[in-house]
Amino acid sequence: MFTFRDAYAAKFYFDRLRLKNNVLFDPHYNICESILKNGFVCQQIGMKNLKKDEILLDLGCGNGHLSRTISRLYQMQCIGFDPKLNLKIRIQNFKFNFKNFILGNSGRVRLYKKDYRQFVKKFSLSKFTIIIDNCSVTHFEPGKYGSINNGWGLLVEDLSTQMRPNSIFICATDVVIGNRINSEFCYEKDLLEYFEKSFDILNKNMINIDDEFYKIESHYSEILNFNFKRVPPPNTVEGQALGILGFVAKRKTNL
Repeated sequence: MFTFRDAYAAKFYFDRLRLKNNVLFDPHYNICESILKNGFVCQQIGMKNLKKDEILLDLGCGNGHLSRTISRLYQMQCIGFDPKLNLKIRIQNFKFNFKNFILGNSGRVRLYKKDYRQFVKKFSLSKFTIIIDNCSVTHFEPGKYGSINNGWGLLVEDLSTQMRPNSIFICATDVVIGNRINSEFCYEKDLLEYFEKSFDILNKNMINIDDEFYKIESHYSEILNFNFKRVPPPNTVEGQALGILGFVAKRKTNL
C-alpha cells in the first residue's frame, strides 16, 4: 500500500514533470489520490526504454487526460477505450488531436466508446507494449469472481493469453482497507495473488523519490508516517475505507 510520503512524492514529481514539459492537465485530477496514481504510472513508463513504434493502451481512459499527458511526455501512440465516453468528450478529443497535429504530434491519442468485451474483440491485446489501468478495471464488471471481481477476472485471463512476454501492465488502483463492504473493490492481497498465478510482479508501490524531495521532507516528518487511506464521498459505499495499490506486471516467460 502506498504511504502518505509516496502520495506527496508523487505530487511533487508529477507537478515538476508537467511544468518541465509544458503539459496541460485537467485541474479536476490535480488532487493527491489522482496524482499518486498518475505519478506512479508515468514514472514506470519513464523507466522503460521506449521505441517510437510502441503503442500504449489506456483501460477505461475517461476523457483521455492521462493518455494525452503520456503521449506528450514520451512521444507514444496511445489508444484508450471507455464505455462511458460520450459524444461531447469525443468531440473534445478530436479538437485535442487537431491541436496535436498543428504542434507536430500527429494526433497520437485515439479514444473509443466500447465496453471491455467489445474492445478486446476488435483489438488484440498483443499489439500493445504497455497497458495501463488508472483505477478503471475494478469498475468494468463488478460481479463476484472468487475473491476479486469479473472485471479483473476477464482482464487477467485475456492478458495471460494475449500479452507479449516483453510487454508490461501498469496498475494504480483503489483497494480495500479493513472490512470489505458490499462493493466491487478488492483487497490488495487477493488482487496480487490472482496476478501472481500468471505474472511476475515488479516495482510494487515503488515511487522513485528525487533528491529535491529529500531536502524538504523533514518539514513533513509527522504526516509522512501515516498510510495513505481515505473514505469515499457520500452516495458511494458508506464507510468503505480505501487505499491505493500500484504495481507493474510482466507475463511469466514459461507460459
